[in-house]
Amino acid sequence: MGYKIMIADDEAEIRDVLRLYLEKDGYEVVEAADGVEAMDRIQKEKPDLVILDIMMPGLDGYRVLRNIREDNNIPVIMLSAKDSDADKILGLDLGADDYITKPFGPLEAVARVNSNIRRFYSLGAGENAQKEVKELTVQDLRLDLEACLLYRGEETIELTSVEFRIMRLFM
Repeated sequence: MGYKIMIADDEAEIRDVLRLYLEKDGYEVVEAADGVEAMDRIQKEKPDLVILDIMMPGLDGYRVLRNIREDNNIPVIMLSAKDSDADKILGLDLGADDYITKPFGPLEAVARVNSNIRRFYSLGAGENAQKEVKELTVQDLRLDLEACLLYRGEETIELTSVEFRIMRLFM
């Protein structure tokens, strides 16, 4: 597959299990044990998807998600023992693409990774076509596929990852 997945969780056992299953499915895996390390590794490693625990030392997952959304439009799957609707809604409202509640089955987690990778990186045109096209233009709208930004004339319009994918599909 060739996609790189970042697992950010303070529990080594969870990182180990997820890494084992994801590597078996063909993914390259990088890990972080806290929020500060996660931000550093995301900048250096440029993962294609992030699995992000909410309750981590340093920076919690919500703050890491906010930081990711300032610079990146990569898919983020929140991972948490918090299973209330309010916690899920907060994560999704902040820009998460999916939410997995602990305890979880590793096969379900891999299926959710596969689903998000498939939806995010192969909407319509396929992987090779996406890498060749750098932007899409319709009338006065320009969608920069590398920076994941939408422009109307000179104005920049911020999009969530879901809005970006929908806009790319429509354009």
